[in-house]
Amino acid sequence: MATTIASLPVEILAEIFASTQFNRLVLSDRARAEENTRAAIAVSQVCHQWRAVALGLPKLWANIAWGTHKAHRLGLVSAQIERCRGLPMLFNIVCPKDKSTQGLVHDSIAGHLRNAKHIFVKNCTTRILTTILTHDAPHLRSLHIEASSMIRLPAESRLPAKKFESLTKLMLVNVDIAFLNLICKAEIMGLGELQFPVHVFLHPFAPTLTSLVLFINVTATDPSPNSPLVLPVLKFLSFIVPLEMSVLLAINMPRLEQLRIRAYSKNSFTAFLASLPTSWALKPPTKLRILDIIIACPQEEHTVMQHSSSLELMLSVFSNISYMNWSGHTWDALMEFWGKRLGERGEDGKFNMPNLRGIELDKKESHATLVDVLAGQRPELSIVYKP
Repeated sequence: MATTIASLPVEILAEIFASTQFNRLVLSDRARAEENTRAAIAVSQVCHQWRAVALGLPKLWANIAWGTHKAHRLGLVSAQIERCRGLPMLFNIVCPKDKSTQGLVHDSIAGHLRNAKHIFVKNCTTRILTTILTHDAPHLRSLHIEASSMIRLPAESRLPAKKFESLTKLMLVNVDIAFLNLICKAEIMGLGELQFPVHVFLHPFAPTLTSLVLFINVTATDPSPNSPLVLPVLKFLSFIVPLEMSVLLAINMPRLEQLRIRAYSKNSFTAFLASLPTSWALKPPTKLRILDIIIACPQEEHTVMQHSSSLELMLSVFSNISYMNWSGHTWDALMEFWGKRLGERGEDGKFNMPNLRGIELDKKESHATLVDVLAGQRPELSIVYKP
């Protein structure tokens, strides 16, 4: 006898409804968070039975997203929060420019942030950030704050460590962190558009911080190359060049395994090469195994090739790496230069970058140039084209 969907047990319907949700959301992906909400609303409006099942399934409503909406939709946000029934939620908020709507959005979510598991706020305001920092949030695992202009908090916003006891991921862009007492077990951190005291701010995270991402315009206010802060478990570092070398000189990363360098503006990669003698060359990262270089400034190739000595130094500084990923614009002259150097032997009889086992490139031209130049001189080296 055929089984109709109307006769399905509640438990099966609940599983079907749950499958409409994107469960592996990127925290900043507000579009998918809103899609989750639309899917929840859709299944709740089919019939009385489905509505009862949907309203009784808190995880169906746990993605709280607010974008460029009109204030009258805040009623839906409040209803959605209520349907979560205390379940930890993901808040993905774009603060409106209108002051009155800002206040309404704030008031709609403020009392529920204690149940947040993830918080992402774009165009964040001082009021919303202060509210986040003055509420207990025992479930909060990731906090991502982006402001369009610098947020400066009063000294009374300092927090005891218990406020963020579960926080493992912290991203701050355009936030004055002088009064942020965020003592927590952060494992992943991103910082951008700010000046900060490296020793004071990063020291509490030193025992747990494994990944550090530095966006644009990050400056250290306490450069101390003679006594750098040791980050003993940091394994991944990503930064956008040009970067103030004071930041890199202020930290010691004895176990760094992967480095990602991103160059998006004109002459930025050239600036990085020029900084090598006063930064990485002083204390090469001996544990480094993976080097990622992302270039998005095509007009820079000629300038880079004029700094061949700096390119030679880069080969020396990162001589221990095993794998290299090169993506972005095609620089045939650079690939030819690099290929020739990889095929040469030093005074000790070893090839340059002797531990290198794999190179991945995202451009056919770069791949072809490198393969042609090496011409089988290093058979142990895998050169892969991966768009």
